[in-house]
Amino acid sequence: MDLLCETHTLFSQMNWMLLYVVLVSLFLGIRQSAFAVMLASVAHLTIQNQSILEMTNFYSYAGSVLTIMEFVFLGLAVSYTMDTLREEKRNFALELELLRGDYQELRRIDEENVLIKNAYETRLLDSESGLPRLYQVVQKLMVLHPDRIFMEMMQVISEMVHTDTVAVYRVSNVEDSTYLRLINALQEMAGKSWNIKEHQGIQKAMQTGELYQGNVWKGEPAIVLPVMYQGKCTVLIRIDTLPYESQTLYHMNLLKTLSLMLTEAVGRALDYEELARRQHYIEGTDILNPETFVEYVQLAKEKSRKHMAEYCIMELACTGNMERAYHQIAPILRNTDYLGIDEEGTLYVLLNNTGTADAENLGKRLSANQIRAAVTDIFDGVEQIQRVEKKGWA
Repeated sequence: MDLLCETHTLFSQMNWMLLYVVLVSLFLGIRQSAFAVMLASVAHLTIQNQSILEMTNFYSYAGSVLTIMEFVFLGLAVSYTMDTLREEKRNFALELELLRGDYQELRRIDEENVLIKNAYETRLLDSESGLPRLYQVVQKLMVLHPDRIFMEMMQVISEMVHTDTVAVYRVSNVEDSTYLRLINALQEMAGKSWNIKEHQGIQKAMQTGELYQGNVWKGEPAIVLPVMYQGKCTVLIRIDTLPYESQTLYHMNLLKTLSLMLTEAVGRALDYEELARRQHYIEGTDILNPETFVEYVQLAKEKSRKHMAEYCIMELACTGNMERAYHQIAPILRNTDYLGIDEEGTLYVLLNNTGTADAENLGKRLSANQIRAAVTDIFDGVEQIQRVEKKGWA
């Protein structure tokens, strides 16, 4: 273009070499711009019939040197500016793409949250596991008898999480003891006690009162729910297995809610039991009076009919007053057994989760302490207590 426009009046005044360098810098980048500066410089010197080797001083070739410096400055300046703008454009495009990805992800999460919200609303209104069911649970817990609370709660947990592997254990009163005594179970358990010595996670949950999800690969139950009273775990609810559909966040929150309700109900029942001790126990002992003992027996019969726990009643013969007899017998019994008397003042022991066949061991221990014991069916009547013949004094 420089050669063609050399004779043109207007176009010959334009610096085509500089325009070439600027255009390359605008559209092709800094590397191509440097190459264009070299080509333009060579072309300019060629047109001027000059060689770079002939340039021995600045003053003789100032015009050509300034022209080449103009090519270099404008070429590098324009190309650097354009590369910077292109890099910013790429960064903005990348940020825009990331924002679009985040938007799509947030939109997907929002859609999932809407589905979860709708599912929760449906479940809240569902009569099987929602507010109506929770109302029934509250009504069942509004009793002042811990054993009945546990019996009802086992049924509720079984229905809500669709499993029959629910059991209730009483925590030992002995400090540092890792043995728990079985109270009730919907299925027959391997033993009447459970040693949690190797289960550090369960022991920690008993200290904090938090729901514990066990590692089934290590032989732990699926869920453990501690029931706290005055800062200590008094009872442990054990769920051995859960079906896959019951291992959701909804069911875990439901179990946590039930655990809080159960803790409050048991605390209220134990507080009432302590306040009403004079009405239910013989003074100075933990021996139940006739009316209260009959209630415990009736509850044991109900659990037996529902196949939650068997029971056995033994009549005891010992010398001395009730307080002396209590201090003599209590150390031999478990913390799940109850002492009581009938209207005639005869002393009995209610063995929870122990059948007649298993009562022989207790009879031997009592006999070793000069206490005669015999299995009796004196409380077989539903409403009235009638004495029957004793069976084989131990």
